[in-house]
Order: sequence, then C-alpha cells, then structure tokens
Amino acid sequence: MITIAITGGIGSGKSAVLKWFEAQSIPTINADLVARQVVEKGQPGLTAITEHFNKHEIINEQGTLDRVALRHIIFNDTQAKTTLENILHPLIRAEIQSQLATLKQNQTAICAIEIPLLTETGKPDYIDQVWVVDCQAETQIQRAMVRSQQQVNQKDQESRPTLSRQEVEKIIASQASREERKEISDVLINSDLSLNEMYNQLDKALQNIRTLHTAP
Repeated sequence: MITIAITGGIGSGKSAVLKWFEAQSIPTINADLVARQVVEKGQPGLTAITEHFNKHEIINEQGTLDRVALRHIIFNDTQAKTTLENILHPLIRAEIQSQLATLKQNQTAICAIEIPLLTETGKPDYIDQVWVVDCQAETQIQRAMVRSQQQVNQKDQESRPTLSRQEVEKIIASQASREERKEISDVLINSDLSLNEMYNQLDKALQNIRTLHTAP
C-alpha cells in the first residue's frame, strides 16, 4: 500500500485535496480528526491532558475538552504546546497506524493522510510520499479568515471565534515556512490556481503513483 501525506500551512487547501482523494474512492485519514478522537471523554488522551493542565481551565461542564481554552493556553505558552504535543503525538500515531493496518488487510492500494504539521513534527516511517499543498501567504490569510467566519455562521461545535488578519498571520509565522515544506515534498501542489487546474495537478501525480505501483 502506498501512503501519501497531504500537508501544508493554514488555509493552503489541504482539505480540498483530501476531498479530491475521497472523490477518487481512495481511503483517507485526517490527523486532525484523529487528534479529536483520542481526547474524547473517557479516552486516555483526555486523562493525560488533565494531569498536566489545570482541569478547571480546560474541561467544560459536560466533562469534555474545551478546545478553545486549551488552544489559547498553548498558543501563548511554548512549553505548554510542547507538553501537549508529547502527550498527543504518540496516541495519534498509534491510531493512524491501526487504521493503516486495517486498510492493508483489506488490500487497499493507496491511502491519503492529511497531516497539517508534518514538516514541524517530522515524516513518520509509515509515509511513502509527501504532497505539499502550497500557495501565497495572502491566499492563506484570506481563506483562513473566510473559513473561520463560516464556522461561526454554522455554529461550529467548538464555538471558535472568527480569526482576524493579525491572528492568521501569527499562526502562519508559528508554522513551518513554505521553503521548509517544499524541501520535504515529493509532489508540490499549487493551490493558488483554480480548482480544476489544481485537480489536474493531482490527477497527474496520482497517475504517476499508480503507474509505479502497477509496474512489474
């Protein structure tokens, strides 16, 4: 099975790429979704987090994780961010590997995994190719601001506040640079283009993978 990591900065278009894979009937895994699952109520991840952070600050009245409060804590405290990553990354990795093992048993040929912070955390040994979704910083800013507004309009379950331009710029600055992501890429996808043009890039890259995978 060929595993493809989809990565890129905030607002780069990773989700659109993952949806494209789904439209090709290719199994996908979303690392952000896995990260949510491992800290659900009753999960060991939530227990571990409450042991290291003030329970009254990060647990809501329903006994579940207050993601907005936790995000605020780690965004302003580098050490807290590192502590959280040390707790979650092994759990996320184990769950992704478990899902990949199931897919292999089902003789899946290709799987796409969206891993936003792949450049920052390092390429896992279960990844065969890294596809970087890249665009101009201004494109990222506009997309991130629009998406945050849409989430508020849809009454997103995390009650996220809308992101200002300054906040998005701060997030971009905290992530790996475009140059750093390009250095680890096997395939570079330009998402500044129209959706159809981006889809053409993806189709060509996927055909190359399939050709290599079926070659004698």
